[in-house]
Amino acid sequence: MNRETRLLITKTVITSQFALIWLALALGSAYTYGLFTDNLALEAATRLPAFVIMNILFGYLFVFYLISIGYLIGRRIWWKLGHKPTEIQPELKQRLLNLGEHVRMQMAPITKVRFLVGRMSYNAFTTKKGIIVGEKILRDLSDIEVEGIIAHEIAHVVNGDRWKKGLGLGVGSALVIVILGVFSFTRSSAILAGTLWCLFVFLGIPLNWKIEYDADLKAARYLGFEVIAKSLEKLQPNVYGGISFSHPLLTKRIMRLRAMNSKLPAA
Repeated sequence: MNRETRLLITKTVITSQFALIWLALALGSAYTYGLFTDNLALEAATRLPAFVIMNILFGYLFVFYLISIGYLIGRRIWWKLGHKPTEIQPELKQRLLNLGEHVRMQMAPITKVRFLVGRMSYNAFTTKKGIIVGEKILRDLSDIEVEGIIAHEIAHVVNGDRWKKGLGLGVGSALVIVILGVFSFTRSSAILAGTLWCLFVFLGIPLNWKIEYDADLKAARYLGFEVIAKSLEKLQPNVYGGISFSHPLLTKRIMRLRAMNSKLPAA
């Protein structure tokens, strides 16, 4: 799959999720308002549309989840059949380790961090296994640019962001289960639970974006604002940089870093 197709698919998926969740929240909120204010006309007018859109939304998310799991399982089977891709070059692994340790000793010398190369990837992210930096990043970016990417991810580790990002959605999902368990599965309970879940998703967006901005800021304080801005800028042509549930616009992050850099006193 070429870069243009991959980015188009990513944009389509995220845009469709935004549209469905927003529509579900709007219809669900209208139904909920009608239900609790005894507005029978509003309740009756929105009950069926809200219930239908909730089913479409969660059906879509369930299918998307199944496709993702199926892809991972299928890839492993394909590899087991002898089609495993070429091993990542030891030089790339060593380069990541050297650069990662250099940044870690500046930012978090007492924090243990494992650095792993993501096969055929242009992304960097943090998991419970450690910090994953894409193979293509290591091939295309300079040392200081790779360090800028690593610094952002180390900031996530130091700030405990992986748990913060999942907290809001986890609470919302738990409340959905409680509502369905207490009121049983009826149209009203399904709409109320779905509306609450959508609300938590949207409420989590500002928190997620702040987490990304804070990680940029912490990384910039150690490596420099322009370094982090240039690192993100180098990713722009190869990653989805639009708004998402987890990240603000990539261009806005770059502009924000440069605006802060311009306010620093001259050396």
